[in-house]
Amino acid sequence: MTGTQYTSRNDIQYLTDYIQNNADTLSAGHGLDLTPVRCDMIARYFRTHVLEIDDALKKIRHAYDGVKEIEREIAQNMNLNIFFEEDAVDFLMRQFIEHRVSSEDILSNLYNAFYDGLNLIKEKTGRNRFFLTRANLLDSEAYLNDLIRKEIK
Repeated sequence: MTGTQYTSRNDIQYLTDYIQNNADTLSAGHGLDLTPVRCDMIARYFRTHVLEIDDALKKIRHAYDGVKEIEREIAQNMNLNIFFEEDAVDFLMRQFIEHRVSSEDILSNLYNAFYDGLNLIKEKTGRNRFFLTRANLLDSEAYLNDLIRKEIK
């Protein structure tokens, strides 16, 4: 099956269903959990590119690896242990795939949004592990304000 065979919007659901129904087989070859959001990403990427589903899955896996690399970069360069929850991973993967955002741009945005606040919490409490959701990424100020109120009393 190639991307040129399926072009209508109705086919997104068909493709997503196909990927979900074959998730065990498809994910086994790529070591990637195929959540419903990721199945949708694969279907949408497949629909807009001339390639095989396996190649679309490789692209999604590459984006997933990019998100995990960002976690490692933050640990090494910012001395903070940030872990992205699944919804945040999917959100960042979409940034790579649909908006063609680079790792450097994401790292820069994360640094600007979180570095000072998380370092303040680290200095005051010794806490060095932070779990970020999609909502936290979209509204870092609210997340940090809430965290500071809870952690620094």
